[in-house]
Amino acid sequence: MAWLVHNGAWDWTIRDAADDPETGETADLRDFSAGGSALAFLQAVAADHANATTLRDLALERYRGSDISNLTDRRLLELVADELETGRLQIIERYRPLHIGGRAQAPAGDEGGDAPFAPPVEPEKPEKTWITFEVLDDDTGQPVAGVTLAIKLPDGSVKKLATDGSGKIEIKDIDPGSCDIESMTDADALEVLSIT
Repeated sequence: MAWLVHNGAWDWTIRDAADDPETGETADLRDFSAGGSALAFLQAVAADHANATTLRDLALERYRGSDISNLTDRRLLELVADELETGRLQIIERYRPLHIGGRAQAPAGDEGGDAPFAPPVEPEKPEKTWITFEVLDDDTGQPVAGVTLAIKLPDGSVKKLATDGSGKIEIKDIDPGSCDIESMTDADALEVLSIT
């Protein structure tokens, strides 16, 4: 017997290792021999309610001679993970690109059948940006060098930097978002009270 779970363009068929594999299936077997990784995989897949139900049904079928009806979902996943790691169960994984609207086209040189194995597309990382601070004297309007700013960046980290000869600090390659000045001290280590 086999059970099918999926997430986006990924399909996973879970089957008893004793079942004869179809031609080419052995190349698509997911390896859990390193230990410990099967439970993390199953927990991620079980985040989808339909997959969680399928995995519960799988456990009930595999352990039908035992009373496991009162076990938590986590414990059932641990039982299935153990069978995957010991090789009693196997997972065949297939990547099937989603095609919305229109007919799916086979990749060049493919005579049909399953699309070739390809990793899922990583989400684009947000573009990095930059910010410049300028410190000016309140009375003269002239740039002030040597003022140290403690700046909280969008990722939550804090950088302490001193203004250059033109009274500026420039920070490059930061995540988009807001920056806050947490403190400002001048060259004599005196705290500046007014930030405008």
